[in-house]
This record gives sequence, C-alpha cells and structure tokens, in this order.
Amino acid sequence: MMGVAGPQVKAKDLIADITSGRPVDYHGALVVGDLIVRDAALSERDSKGRGVIRSPVNLVLCRFAGRLSLQGVEFTAEVNFGGALFMGPAVFWSSVFSEAAIFEEATFLGDANFDDAEFKGAARFSNARFGSPVPEVAPGSDGSFEESIQAEPMGKAYKGGNAEAVSARFRGAVFGDGALFTSTHFSAAADFQLAQL
Repeated sequence: MMGVAGPQVKAKDLIADITSGRPVDYHGALVVGDLIVRDAALSERDSKGRGVIRSPVNLVLCRFAGRLSLQGVEFTAEVNFGGALFMGPAVFWSSVFSEAAIFEEATFLGDANFDDAEFKGAARFSNARFGSPVPEVAPGSDGSFEESIQAEPMGKAYKGGNAEAVSARFRGAVFGDGALFTSTHFSAAADFQLAQL
C-alpha cells in the first residue's frame, strides 16, 4: 500500500467532520497532520460522560502520516479502518465501539493502544500487522525500512524509532461480540492482560 497514490485530506478537516457529526468516508486518502479528537470537543455524552461520535467513520485504505487519537469516545456507528496504514501512534484507549470495529489488513507502524477499549460489536483484526512494516522496494534501493518511508511522498513521516520495539496493547479491553485476529502478525509483544472475551 505504500506506493498507492490517492487524495490528500487534512486531519483538521476530518476532525471538523467528526466533531460536527458529519459522516466520514474516504477511500485511499493520505491523512496529513495529527488526527486528534478530544472528548471535550464532542457535545453529546454517553452515560459515563464520554463524548459520542454518532456518524459512521470509514477510512478504508487510508494512510495516516501523523498521530491518531480517538481515545475515550463512544462510536455508535460502524468504524472501518480496513487496510489503513498508521505510521505514528494510533490511540483508541478507553473507547467504546458499539457496532463493528474493522481493522482488517491494517498496519500499525507506531504504538497501537486499545487499552480498556470496549468492543460491543464485532472486533475484526484479521490480517492486521502490528509493528512490522511491509515496505515496497523501489527500483535501485536497498529495500530498507528507512528508505521506503523516505521515498513516500507524505511530508513528515512519524517513524517512532525502532519498528521492532512497537507493541500492541489491548490491556483490559472487553470484546463483547467476540474478536477475530485470524492471520494477525505481532512483531513484538502484544498485551492482552485483563482482556475479556
């Protein structure tokens, strides 16, 4: 996916759509900037005081060059990050996914944090990769991870240091409708301590 060209969208535009309740639907886009939605920016609250995102979030095959943080929110509609590439940290700590949460074939090069997340609908992580880059080798290159990131036309890429040291955290996560991790690859430790199925 690292050689795929697509539209560019500014993270601040996605934040505006999410916080205003508009549906988010992009396919193959490069998201430029940090996509950080603060709980306080959402006007509606759930019974535990978390901000609520009611509109569907579909960011299929999108590439996130910066940080992504959608922590401590409740998604009431399906969330689809299928085939997405997260180059920086992806934080969903303490979020609630009321419908399906789709991360199939997603690649997390930075930390993936789902600590204390609650998956009420299906949690689909089949063929996801955590901390293991799958670089595309350019002609005439040595195929190194560093070179493949730099060859990408995405402005500032978040490399976060040694890709092998990246972890996936699901500590205390609750999977209410089961979880599917078929053929998922963790290149470093994955923490499922206190997780509930």
